Amino acid sequence: MNTQRVRVTFRGRECLVFRSRHPNGGTAVCLLDAEHGGFAAWATLNTPLADLKPGQVVVNDFDRSEGLLEALVSARVVEPTGEQVRFLGLALPVATLSAPIPELERPGTAIDYSTRKEVRTHEIDSGREW
Repeated sequence: MNTQRVRVTFRGRECLVFRSRHPNGGTAVCLLDAEHGGFAAWATLNTPLADLKPGQVVVNDFDRSEGLLEALVSARVVEPTGEQVRFLGLALPVATLSAPIPELERPGTAIDYSTRKEVRTHEIDSGREW
């Protein structure tokens, strides 16, 4: 399947939406700056105890990411289910992915789940900086 780039505007910043996987296999969605490709935000949270249906995600819609659900809905990336998941004392929205999202492929990087940011695992042969 040829997946088109998906764009979302979050807090005035134009971003590209990518899909990845959490260590437990759950779907992870992240935003990268559309201009320079740098990490912008995690759109979803890893909630392994949540009883999610296939295609559902828990949207990271609190603190610095407040308003993210609205931005993803406006861009037609997700549809809210009306359900919520309790996570770290918060009630976070559950949504269903409604757009095909391209897989994040960034050789030489991995996700550091303690900081929720990408880290370099080794030098990239091409010399291209991510």
